[in-house]
Amino acid sequence: MAEKICRECGASNHPESSTCSLCGDLLSENQDQVPVEKSSVKKTAVPAVSGGKSVILTVFAFVAAGFLLSFLAITRYDLQGSGSGRETSSAEEQVAKLPSRTQVWVDGQAEVALASGNPDLYFSLADTFFSYGQMEEGAHMLEKGYSLDSSRSETGLKIANAFYDSGNKKAAIRYYQRYLSRNPENLDARVDMATCYLDESVGAPMEAVKELKKVLEIKPDHQIANLNLGVLYSRINKPDQAESYLEKARSVNPENKPGLTAAELLGKLRQETK
Repeated sequence: MAEKICRECGASNHPESSTCSLCGDLLSENQDQVPVEKSSVKKTAVPAVSGGKSVILTVFAFVAAGFLLSFLAITRYDLQGSGSGRETSSAEEQVAKLPSRTQVWVDGQAEVALASGNPDLYFSLADTFFSYGQMEEGAHMLEKGYSLDSSRSETGLKIANAFYDSGNKKAAIRYYQRYLSRNPENLDARVDMATCYLDESVGAPMEAVKELKKVLEIKPDHQIANLNLGVLYSRINKPDQAESYLEKARSVNPENKPGLTAAELLGKLRQETK
């Protein structure tokens, strides 16, 4: 039997449910409806540290340090873990408005969470905001739950990722730093934090270089770290270092997207230095 899809908020419900578990709307008229996608924006998921999933997202950022004056082809790991990289930055994503009934439910649950001090209620509310692409609102809900239970370190990473996707790179850095102080082995999180340092709101490229080199000290063939360092060095007119890192990034896997990007940048770099 197919799941019942709530017409009001789009949530999936058990076939025998009479009301929506998310917004409380009656489901008797919805049971034969074909499921529809709630939003074009996916929820953020914590990236896997093991298994080597290296799906990436290309982002572009201005660096306000004076010597990086053009867009950087900086990459990070796709947080979806779904096998398909996103091509647009979070600033370009469509953000859906919560349906009125869902907003009422969210407000009520927020009051219950505040009164009860139950972190799981805040985490549930965060997922609701994420499902509608409201990443910063979801991050703030996670923060409230995390303040009540900070024992779940992966929640800290999820907060950092959500702030990253919302465009609030300064807040993302705070949570990446906190997470990495307890989980220094997560190299993908460190690469993401390095990317945040390149945002125009932060403008700390040398911090980015330092973090990327930490990654390579542990894993010299980390493709994304090599690619990003190659881009950085090419922008500060150090072609020899840039070529070395780009060549390494290309050689790790010439067929995937970062490998192809590295090859393209290598070609341009060599053409410019002839």
